[in-house]
Amino acid sequence: MITDISIKNFKGFTDLNINGLSRLTLIAGKNNVGKTNILEALYMLHDNQAPDMSLKHRIFRGLPDIKNDSQELWSSLFYNYDLNNTIYISINKSTEELGLKLKYNSNFNPRTIPFEPTMSNSEHNWNVGQTSSLYIELIYSGIPVQKSNVYIVGSKFFMNKEPMQNELNGAGSEDGTGFGCGSACGHGLIMPKIKHVNFIFAHSRTTSQEVANRFTFLDKNKRKDELISILKIIEPRLIDLSLGSIAGDTFIHCDIEGTDKKIPLNLLGEGMIRMASIVMAILDNKDGITLIDEIENGIYYKTMTGLWAGIMKAAKKSNCQVIATTHNYELISSMYQGLSNNDRKDISYLRLERIKDNIEIETYDSEALGKAINNNWEVR
Repeated sequence: MITDISIKNFKGFTDLNINGLSRLTLIAGKNNVGKTNILEALYMLHDNQAPDMSLKHRIFRGLPDIKNDSQELWSSLFYNYDLNNTIYISINKSTEELGLKLKYNSNFNPRTIPFEPTMSNSEHNWNVGQTSSLYIELIYSGIPVQKSNVYIVGSKFFMNKEPMQNELNGAGSEDGTGFGCGSACGHGLIMPKIKHVNFIFAHSRTTSQEVANRFTFLDKNKRKDELISILKIIEPRLIDLSLGSIAGDTFIHCDIEGTDKKIPLNLLGEGMIRMASIVMAILDNKDGITLIDEIENGIYYKTMTGLWAGIMKAAKKSNCQVIATTHNYELISSMYQGLSNNDRKDISYLRLERIKDNIEIETYDSEALGKAINNNWEVR
């Protein structure tokens, strides 16, 4: 479970420290204060083995692909677009569980030019020579366990991992990652297991196929009833869910009480699709982390209390941590009002505010949040 986050020189943050995260954490604040940046930082930290991790934050925001301009691509990650800065992202600082260091490297020489079957002939013959890269250092308990450089050849991202002695156990791993020991290492430390992260970003429209794929995973693992029981909190008339084909595409169909035939989930509205997507993203992410940007998008405010109850139920069933953003007061209020006293022990609320050039954070536990809501205090 992530309890605290430290972010330095990433996007709009020079030095941000967040404490008091819980199983269910809601982050709010005015526009352009950095709510989404926190989710992006967490996603990059856990997506550190993907060569294109530096591109995904642009995709999440609907920005165009600019792989032909690596400086422009990478500078957007750094505070004030300054490539001389060094980015640090870490979680659970008190135990130094996991950290990521990012630097711009203007003088990188790949040891080899990788072969990629999907590359064009011109890309295969690309003379890389000296190029720029994004230097990445993965840190565990204060010790670098992997060093690599991400660079671009033509339109492809590649990650060149440096061969290194594993400083945790004194032996190199076979693939050069530094993750060779598998369990306990020389200093009595346990190698990190990177948690899987699902990211539901604000402006994405979840496709019916994505929803169907997640449903298939749950159904195969005999967890369909868990999904139905949670969605019934939101739609009490729901009896069953199944897959059906329409014009060659697969859709979830709902058996609704009082209807003569099953109805495609899509006909129940965009809000129902988003709620189902959120719940499934949590249920199929056992022991993982689910990030949700602008969670209220497409959801009618009167169903929000049911949504929170469903999210908490799914998070507990899958032992999944949920971190979401919003700027909607009804959603903040409904999180407190929609949960039982016992479930409220597992929530945190963070309010970001920009004061001059600094971002300050006010943290509310369930008791403080309840007091603020009951007294109609402004907490957005």
